[in-house]
Amino acid sequence: MRWTIVILLVVAGGAASSASFTDLSAPSPRLLLSFPKLTLNSDAGERVTGISVTVACGRILGVARIPEDWWLKMEGPISEVTTFSAFAGHGASYLWHLDTWNRSITIAPVEPSCFSVSAVVTTQMGGSENTTEHKFSRGQIKLTK
Repeated sequence: MRWTIVILLVVAGGAASSASFTDLSAPSPRLLLSFPKLTLNSDAGERVTGISVTVACGRILGVARIPEDWWLKMEGPISEVTTFSAFAGHGASYLWHLDTWNRSITIAPVEPSCFSVSAVVTTQMGGSENTTEHKFSRGQIKLTK
């Protein structure tokens, strides 16, 4: 009886998971994300504390470079939306520019008709707890092969 239940669970689980599987081994463009130029107020100690990239109708396939002491979080795809976030562990790992992240995140469109990308870069002034969110649309983000 136990084996029957185990077999049924394995078969049912395999059938359910194959229905939602997206085959990313099929040919589709692999795109590298670059952020637009973000001018920080370095005199006031403004630095990057976090980033968030949201992809609709596509997938984030990988991250090539991660700044030291940064944390990563991946959510989705949920309703064809995937969100990647990264945060600095503390003030010493805040970034003075976005160069480290440029061409580091690889994205693949799954459904070109609804594919879009947006990003939010969070910055903080030195000695302040207040943060600023810089929002970028698909038209501002550069995606290259």
